[in-house]
Amino acid sequence: MNKYNLKIEKDLLWIASIDGYDYLIDTGCPTSGRIDDSPNTVTIEGKQYPMYNIRVDREGLNDCLGCKIDGIIGMNILSRRGFSINKEDMTVCFDGTIGDKQLKSIAFENTGFIVISDGITINGHGIGPILDTGAHIGYVCTGILENLEPIGKYEDFNPVLGRMSGDLYSSKVRINNIDFNMKIGIAADRVQQELKKLNCGAIIGIPLEVSRAYFDFVDNKIYFDVSKSRSN
Repeated sequence: MNKYNLKIEKDLLWIASIDGYDYLIDTGCPTSGRIDDSPNTVTIEGKQYPMYNIRVDREGLNDCLGCKIDGIIGMNILSRRGFSINKEDMTVCFDGTIGDKQLKSIAFENTGFIVISDGITINGHGIGPILDTGAHIGYVCTGILENLEPIGKYEDFNPVLGRMSGDLYSSKVRINNIDFNMKIGIAADRVQQELKKLNCGAIIGIPLEVSRAYFDFVDNKIYFDVSKSRSN
């Protein structure tokens, strides 16, 4: 099993370096693809996968991510292999093997996205969110944060919708009885429409405090460990 170097941008975005190229690990993207003149295939653990052309506003994407990437590794690859992130040694492995099943875990449904139907509340609301490792802030539908005051504005970029902006909030997110504070915005109308089609109420990333995470697509569970400062 190979270990690939991990880079983290904007605290939450995971980027794997493979054969000299940088790929965003994005569970919110159904397919994998290349940007500009990067290779049209990627080789992981000896297996070659096609990388489709992604037409995107490069400047907008760079601004959103805070760095330049060469492509995206999406769910069509991730769900076949499973993967794990270790922020302690800054590595990523494309293998769903769980080293420690005593870790906290949460079940999900693989619909082409990772949908968590139970075990998560946002601002006290039980919600079935999409877990999107390509999201540096979360998004919720209207009404979930109505009792909170904005802490500022967000600016984001979506390959389909382009640049987005709006009010930014800090909200308590409870995952398997562990509380985290996450930055969350109100989703654009089109995003809310798509979420409702999937019977979901939010999009969230992995909390900053998670130091290890294993995505097991056999048992459809995410195993995770929080940093030592949060585990006491």
